[in-house]
Amino acid sequence: MLAEGKNHSVVGTHNLAISETEIVDNSQHSEARTPFNAVENIVEDKEHIFIYVNADSAHIIPTRIFENHEKKKEFLALLNNKVGRLN
Repeated sequence: MLAEGKNHSVVGTHNLAISETEIVDNSQHSEARTPFNAVENIVEDKEHIFIYVNADSAHIIPTRIFENHEKKKEFLALLNNKVGRLN
């Protein structure tokens, strides 16, 4: 995919914000809004949190951005609550 053309909206630094109704993803070249009811799955591995909007597209959050394990747990609890999932 990267070799096929300009990918400014995919590659690079993104800032994610959680509002009352959606996830807002801002980068230098784009803004994407994902309503919580469009989130299909939330998956966590050792180094990332993946917020899937469909089978091949996800917001990817590196876990290193959190100050500690508790902050990551708080974020996941908030996110799961917003998308209507039980922890």
